[in-house]
Amino acid sequence: MLTRSRVVLTILTAFLSGPFSAAAADQDSIGMCQSFGPMNFVIEGGTPVEVKAGHIVDDGVAPAYCELSGFVAPQVGFEVRLPVENWNGKFLQQGCSGMCGKLVLDAANDALSRGYATATTDMGHRAVSSRSGIWAYNDPSAKIDYWYRGTHVATLAAKHLVSEYYGRELERSLYRGCGTGGRAGLIEAQRYPDDFDGVVITGGSVLNFVRSNASIMWGIKANIDENGDQILNALDLELVHEAVLKKCATAGTNIVSNPLACMFDPESLSCAIGYNKTHGKCLTAEKISAIRKYYDGPSTSSGEQLYTGQSKGSELGWSRGFFGNPSVMGKYIIEHYRYLLYPDAPGPNFEIEQIDFDEPIETFAAVDEMSAADLVNYDGFKAKGGKLLVNYGWNESSMPGTYATQYFDRVEAVNGGVEATQNFFRLFMVPGKFSCGGGSPGGQDIDLLTAMENWLENGDAPDKLLATTYSNDGEETVRTRPLFPYPAYGDYSGEGDPSDAKNYIQIRP
Repeated sequence: MLTRSRVVLTILTAFLSGPFSAAAADQDSIGMCQSFGPMNFVIEGGTPVEVKAGHIVDDGVAPAYCELSGFVAPQVGFEVRLPVENWNGKFLQQGCSGMCGKLVLDAANDALSRGYATATTDMGHRAVSSRSGIWAYNDPSAKIDYWYRGTHVATLAAKHLVSEYYGRELERSLYRGCGTGGRAGLIEAQRYPDDFDGVVITGGSVLNFVRSNASIMWGIKANIDENGDQILNALDLELVHEAVLKKCATAGTNIVSNPLACMFDPESLSCAIGYNKTHGKCLTAEKISAIRKYYDGPSTSSGEQLYTGQSKGSELGWSRGFFGNPSVMGKYIIEHYRYLLYPDAPGPNFEIEQIDFDEPIETFAAVDEMSAADLVNYDGFKAKGGKLLVNYGWNESSMPGTYATQYFDRVEAVNGGVEATQNFFRLFMVPGKFSCGGGSPGGQDIDLLTAMENWLENGDAPDKLLATTYSNDGEETVRTRPLFPYPAYGDYSGEGDPSDAKNYIQIRP
């Protein structure tokens, strides 16, 4: 129960007797928001929640909303935004990114504009940046909140506040996220199937925390020779990428539609076979070996595969995260090794050079049990009619798209085949897309929220999505391309404008 006075409850009841709108009562709306707190209540297991007094935000960026924020014990922070006008009866929880540690909710402004109440969480800790792991140092409780509990309890608290504020039950609850937020969304569907009706993953996600760390470190180490020098450079990657497109891209598209079918061999660029005689540039045996390591993915010295490799066509993304000393991803992922992965955290003095791919995977068993989002049991989620919509870029580098397709294959193998699995889980692989948006080609816009709404509310499962690329000013459509549920994919028919979606056909392998 909320610990508010009967007077405040009486005032609220007057406002909440019907669908909430403040169009003709701005001052009343402000007063209502400000009177909503501070407060305390409990959620499952008697867990206490504390909320600050609300305040109105009307900055012109998004529709005016009442902002509430607080904590679920022991330290899971959350923020809730309640539209002042025309709440649509729905709720959307927006996932955080990186290692979280702060409340960032502007990414859900599109949903707020549609009338959704929105929320997010810091996943149980505050940090100087989303790439800092020091908060986890020898703190099991903080790790548990980050692995799986934080999103769940923040969701319970937020949904309670939304229904109390508007005086009626939520009609629909959705989750949306990418990266770490994608991992949290999948875990919600697997562990807490009653929390959401639909889960939307908007890009590459950390499907398996333990093994994806090995994948990223493999990408960093694959390009370092025994002297600590870089093996490959950006020009080498351009050479390889151009050769991949020549071998595997449909004429006129300049993009690989189905990397799984691409049989490109980097040996074809070898200096030893005289490639440079006609092209002016070639790859040494050392460079070819490094390229193969990227495509093959991490493994132990005995050949045990730890994760999938990079997709054919993703080459231009490797330098962004893996190259440099330290690399962009190296500075981030080393924090995981220092503070999150090991049962006894080695701390700030642990360096990349100490990482051993022959470390028994059992070392990380406890972390894997808590953090993995690649489980295949969705029985509870299916039983309640839940829907899972995943959008994943083939050109992911830190979270390779090849693993997403393997994961779907595993899910459908235990859920009655492709057709039965697609009744609740649809995966759309996006050619040329990097993490959570952008990439090559850039600016792709895909309306996943509408697709999920139509699936849940009208029973219209998404058989096709439209990826749209706009001009820099957003005024003109530059390119459209259809996306189809994996294992199907779209490819250029060979006739008409390749930048127009109507000239693509669906291919079923």
